[in-house]
Amino acid sequence: MLTYEGLKKEFVPCPLCNSSSTKKIFKEETREIVTCKRCSMVYVNPRPTSEAIKQLYSTGISRWTTSKEYIDKKTPFFEDLLSRVQMIKNGGKILDVGCGIGLFLKLARENEWEAYGVDISNEDVKYAREKFRLNVHLGGLIEANYPEEFFDVVTMWDVIEHMADPLSHFKEIKKILKNGGYLFILTGNIDSDEAKQKGVEWDFLSNRSHIVFFSTQTLGEFLDLAGLKMICLPNSTILPEFASSHMIRKAMKKMKILVREPATFIDLLKKAYAILMKPKQTHDSSMMILATKKD
Repeated sequence: MLTYEGLKKEFVPCPLCNSSSTKKIFKEETREIVTCKRCSMVYVNPRPTSEAIKQLYSTGISRWTTSKEYIDKKTPFFEDLLSRVQMIKNGGKILDVGCGIGLFLKLARENEWEAYGVDISNEDVKYAREKFRLNVHLGGLIEANYPEEFFDVVTMWDVIEHMADPLSHFKEIKKILKNGGYLFILTGNIDSDEAKQKGVEWDFLSNRSHIVFFSTQTLGEFLDLAGLKMICLPNSTILPEFASSHMIRKAMKKMKILVREPATFIDLLKKAYAILMKPKQTHDSSMMILATKKD
């Protein structure tokens, strides 16, 4: 696990509302976690500088993401996430922000997506390019400078808690996301019962590489400021009503073909039902958010 201990640090205002009025909620020898008195955003302050974080990732310190153990553990997890994405949108251009070695993108490409990724780890990007032959940008999302309205789907799996400036990333996603496209986010929920019970021992707080911690409210406010809107709430994964209506509309568009092939139509309905009924692999202290551009 990467740790930010020993890195150059700086005091920063709230990443959501820019207020400097905070209350300490956890204090340890090497870090402090505060909550904003104005908007209730929780974050590490002081925190490592953005340049210090980039330098840490570029060294590849304590990276194990190319190990067989990691790949075997994460592949089923990413297969599940991809199945949920494809319940809403099936095919097109997909961007994974913080893609690591590209496991999710590899699976997406195998399912006929045009896959793109960004990551700041030299080691991981090198692996994604050389091992999986993926189109991955080394660096930050904004530096990648993708065209406007380029992607059908953008994913952020367990990455926003590492970001010093989430708002700028959400604004960039709004710019590069097509009208009718979707943003999928997976992160911890600081308002969950588990987070409240475990405190600093909660997985997301105990991970020293995490610097911002979201609730449904604060994440929704970030999205709203960026011109995006949340259409799915924590622990519902994907709203069944939304998913069902989407798949029905999709099926109706292909009705002429499906009527000639009733077995295909029946198979589609069976797959839709199976995905909707599939148990979630996110635990209670995580939240999966589906967002799109505001009308």
